[in-house]
Amino acid sequence: MRLLSSFLALLHTVLSRLLLLLIMIVFCIPTILFLLLPDKIRYHNRLCNQMQYAFYWLLLKGTLLPIRVRGAENIPTTPAVLVANHQSSLDIPLVGSLLYAAPHVWLATNELMVSPILRFILPRTTVLVDVSSPIAGMRTLLKA
Repeated sequence: MRLLSSFLALLHTVLSRLLLLLIMIVFCIPTILFLLLPDKIRYHNRLCNQMQYAFYWLLLKGTLLPIRVRGAENIPTTPAVLVANHQSSLDIPLVGSLLYAAPHVWLATNELMVSPILRFILPRTTVLVDVSSPIAGMRTLLKA
């Protein structure tokens, strides 16, 4: 029985990783095109927002994990700041999927710019918060 349970857990893991890889491959070209769009289109285009929502939703489904949301009715429909506690790598897709296709902006610290890939992606998908001083941080928050 223990061997069967271990095999099923391994099968679940392999299947979820394959699904996530497939989702990433399917969204690769649209994501690159999305990253090359001007800010005004990226943030205010309904189709872009719906594509983001589809990506978040598919990522969550691709994990094959049972996800239950409680309190979704408390998420405001007016502009607000939502803060994730980063307890898992699913925080961004979870918050993004709860926003549905509403326009949203992600904030990230400029300290994440060490990776060449992130140096390309982050300035196009987030507002980078300069944490070197309180004044610099406030200026970047005003941009958001």
